[in-house]
Amino acid sequence: MLSEAMTREPSIGDIHLAARQRLSDRHQNLMEKIMKENSHKKIYWILGTAKCKRKNGKTTIRPYLKAFDTQPDVQKESYLYVVDNTKGTKDLLWVMHPNNKLAMPCIGKSISAAGDPAQ
Repeated sequence: MLSEAMTREPSIGDIHLAARQRLSDRHQNLMEKIMKENSHKKIYWILGTAKCKRKNGKTTIRPYLKAFDTQPDVQKESYLYVVDNTKGTKDLLWVMHPNNKLAMPCIGKSISAAGDPAQ
C-alpha cells in the first residue's frame, strides 16, 4: 500500500522536462558526431535547425545539424556554430528566431532581420 502511494503519475511539467532533456541529448549526440567526422578540418560551420511534427495530439521536435566548409547564409529558424579545430573552440555565431529576430550571442546583440509588412 505504501509503494502505491509513493508511485505517482508524472505531471505535465515532468513530461515536458524529460522531453526537453531528450531533445538536448539528441542535439549533443549529433554535435559530437559531426565534430568527430570533421576533426581533420581546420575550420568549419555547423548549421542547425529543428523540425516539428504533430501527430495524434503529440508534437515531436527533432534537431538536424549539417557541417559546411564555407559559412552558410542565414536561414529562418536556424542557428550557426563555427568550429575552429586549431584553437579548439566552438562558438555560437547567430540564432534566427521565428519572429525574424537575428540574435548574435557572440556580441550580445539582436536585430530585426525583416521589416513588418504592416508598416
